[in-house]
Amino acid sequence: MQEIQFLFEDPNEQIKAKLIIEPLAPVSIVSTMPGSYYKSQTSPTKHNLCGILENILGWHFSLADRRKILKKILQIHKKKYRVKSLNRENSAVGYMPLIYHLFEIQPPYYKPAISCQYNDLWKQCLKADDKRHLGGTPNIDYSLIKEKVQLPKGENGKVTDQTLNEFFKKNQSKFPQYYTSPTLREFIVVEGFFRYCLMVNAHLFDALKRALAESNSAYLGTNEGWVDIKLEKL
Repeated sequence: MQEIQFLFEDPNEQIKAKLIIEPLAPVSIVSTMPGSYYKSQTSPTKHNLCGILENILGWHFSLADRRKILKKILQIHKKKYRVKSLNRENSAVGYMPLIYHLFEIQPPYYKPAISCQYNDLWKQCLKADDKRHLGGTPNIDYSLIKEKVQLPKGENGKVTDQTLNEFFKKNQSKFPQYYTSPTLREFIVVEGFFRYCLMVNAHLFDALKRALAESNSAYLGTNEGWVDIKLEKL
């Protein structure tokens, strides 16, 4: 994992670079949480690029840690570099990138052709605090099986929602943190590569080049959407 120290260095040192993303498998680029059907975009957004590049850097921080880091970045930039604010925004799904303010996308931009589009079932990870979680997960702690079978039933011969909710809340630590729900998702097959022209912070560029020297593979959209990354100075 690349250290985050460069985030606190001069944000005004910039260079022009070319970013090339070559999909190695079908990708599904979704930037919102639409519900029952996840339609793919035809190209990555800036938030998608942030996700790819932070994945290359090996960063997997919690939302709470990201808030702390961004607060510290702004404090140092205000004091040391006279920066009034960070040019940043969260994605529609709450992703809070740490490098959003460190690069800008400029023309020219190359978008490849899409040779195929198809729908596939995708396991969506969800979390609930009631019987939905209990009914959605296929696994529970073995010690609960006998107790679950012996839950009292109502007049219709079924366990009531209230009883199921109480059972789940009492034993929440013995269930998986997430349950899965089959969801229809669109995937696209790309012929070629995405190419971006960037004005990028020099310290971020150097950190990415060090990381790419070790591995230039990442994923786009889902953990099945493997891509090859190249980053070069212009």
